[in-house]
Formats: sequence, C-alpha cells, structure tokens
Amino acid sequence: MRREMRFKVIKKGVLSTVLALGLSIPAFSQFSLNSLIDSATQNYPGLNQRILSSNVKQNSISALNKRYLPNISINAQGSWQSDVTTLPISLPMVKLPEMPHDSWKAQLEVQQIIFDGGSIQNQKEMASNQNLLDDNSLSSELWQLTSQVTDLYYSYFIMNSANEQLNATKAVLKERYKIYLTSAKFGSSSDEEGLILNAEMLKIDQQVKENTETNEGIINALEVLTGVHSISLATPDTKSTIPVSFSIENQRPELARFDLLQQRFELNIKNRQAVKMPQVGAFIQTGYGRPGLNMLNTDFDFFAMIGVKASWNLWDWGITRKDKSVLSIQKDMINYQREVYNQRINSQSEQLKSEVEKFNASILLDQQQIELRQQIANIATLKFDEGVMNAADLVARLNDVAISKNQYQIGRAHV
Repeated sequence: MRREMRFKVIKKGVLSTVLALGLSIPAFSQFSLNSLIDSATQNYPGLNQRILSSNVKQNSISALNKRYLPNISINAQGSWQSDVTTLPISLPMVKLPEMPHDSWKAQLEVQQIIFDGGSIQNQKEMASNQNLLDDNSLSSELWQLTSQVTDLYYSYFIMNSANEQLNATKAVLKERYKIYLTSAKFGSSSDEEGLILNAEMLKIDQQVKENTETNEGIINALEVLTGVHSISLATPDTKSTIPVSFSIENQRPELARFDLLQQRFELNIKNRQAVKMPQVGAFIQTGYGRPGLNMLNTDFDFFAMIGVKASWNLWDWGITRKDKSVLSIQKDMINYQREVYNQRINSQSEQLKSEVEKFNASILLDQQQIELRQQIANIATLKFDEGVMNAADLVARLNDVAISKNQYQIGRAHV
C-alpha cells in the first residue's frame, strides 16, 4: 500500500507536467541528465527574451545619448491682439509709428543641454539595471526548468526500477504457479492457492502497465522540453554515497535579484534628487516676422538671438523629500525580504544536507535489509515448493523484498 501511494504521487506530478506540454521536434539521441538540461535550456523559448531585452537596453541608451545632442525645432505663429503699446506723448510735426494689432513670425531654434543634474546618466543606468533584471528573471525560469527536467529524469528510473522488481516477483510467482498446477493434479494444493497466485500476477501486470505508461509520458514531456524526438535516457551514475559538501544558497538567481532591486531603488532616489537640481542650457533663435526684435518697426524683418537659460525648482512643498522617503522604505523592505529568503533557503539547505547524510549513513543498513528480506523470500519460496507455506504468505515475503528495493531507489532519487 505504501509503495502504491508513492507511485501515485510520482505519477500525478509527471502526468500534470505532460498534460501541460505539446509536441516535439524529430531527432534521436541518448541523454544523460546534464545533456538533457543543456538541450532543454537551448530549446527554451524564453532565451529569445535575452536578445530582445538586450536590444531594448541598447536602443534606450542610444536614445538617451542623443539627448546630449542639440535639439532643433521650427516654430511658426500668427496672432491678433485687442490692444497694443502706444507712446503717451505727441510731438508736433512728428508722426509716431503705430504698432500693428496682428503679429507673424517663424523661427528656427536650437537648444543644447549644458547641465541636467545627472538625469540622463541616471536613466541610462536604470536601462542597464532593467536589462539585468530581465536576465535575472530568465535565470530563475531556467533554474525551474532544470528542476523540472531533473524530476522527470529520476522519476523515469524510479518507474524502471519498480518494473524490474515487479517482473522479478512475477517470474518467481510464475514458477510457483507451475508447481501449484502439478500439486493440484494430485490434490495436494487447494484452488485458493492458485487463485491467490493468479490474482497477484494480474496485479503485477497492471502495475507494470501503469508504470510503463507513466514512463511514456515522461519521455514525451522530455521530448517537448528538449525539442528532441525518440529520446533514450542514459542510466544515472550509481555511486555508493552522495557528497554533502554543497551550498545551494549561493546558487539561486533570486539572491542576485535582491541586489538588482536595491540598486534600482537607489537609482530612483538619485533620479528624484536630479529633479531638484538646476537645469542649464544654451539656445539660438533665428527667424523672420513682424514685428521683429524692434517693436517699433512695423515691417517684416529677420531677427536672431543667442543666450543661456536656467531653471531651478526651489520649492515643491516637500514632494521630492516624501518620494525619496517612500523609496528608502521600499529599499529597506527588499532587505527584509532578502533575510526571509536567506532564512528559508538556509533551512532547506540544512535539511537537505541532513537527508543526504542520513541516506549515506543508512546505505549499508538498507542493503543488508534487502539481502535479509531476499533470503527470507528464498526460504519462503522453498517452503512453498515443499508445501509447508501457503501462497498468501509467499506473496507477502516477495512483496517485502520489492518494497525494500523500491524504497531504497526512491530515497536515493529524492536526495
């Protein structure tokens, strides 16, 4: 019963993965776990995101660099006003010019940034930071993909190992059934013995069929993930022990993401500071219109102007200060999230190390237990052949061997 529950859990996870996937691309090869991961990584559609993100970064920085170049614009304007400036004096024999109520002008203006408080440079850094965040998101997705491929790979060999044990048990039962038929002819065995043996062999056939179908689903899922058809899996390395000198907390891409998010908040704070800095620029204007720069000249005329202008927002009612305060709080929240994440990952790491150490320590004991249960099953087989043990007890002893071996394989694959 415990063995069947474990298989059902494994099958449920595998089948959910298979159902979420589509078709694969034809090819043929045998794959180790590392080659599976490499192929799945190369076939991952999200890799195109890295290229697109890099293009976005390059285009954004190129556009920002162009803000340092002069800005050229053409303006045209026509207007009419109800009143105009007049001179409050009159001179005899002198006709003073009257300003027209309408005005017309077209001008070319060139503006050049001299100082922007570091705003453009800060935006360039933010574009680079966003590119790194996008790349980090892809790394997290590839980490999950690696975990998915690894789970499928080892689940396949768990099913294979289970089928090997089931087939070995069936072979023993099949030989015992032949002995039963011989004994039944002479009336020394009951019909119940034969029914028990037959029922157990049918049960084994059903379990083998289910495990085989599960493995077919695993292969289909791996074909979709790798983009390779007709995959053959290489048997995993079966070392007697598993090394425990590893560290998972420094490998997770999420840790780098915390640093990038903090950097982004720092850049946002700098951007708010840049808004408060003076903005200095130079300009050149030239144009044609009426009136020109001489307001008393009522004829159309050319005009030109060159100069420097500056603006400085000295008071914004504390909006910038409050924005910076909010950003600082959000930055601190990232620190707390990092601490929570580190605590969880360190706890998982220690738990995993403990499981590996426990497994390594129990390898010899597990192997001894398997050998002892195999000896008990051998004795039970002889007793059944001699007619001093019934079929139900024999089946129980054989199942004990299969369960011990499967638990050993499942435990190793889990670690």
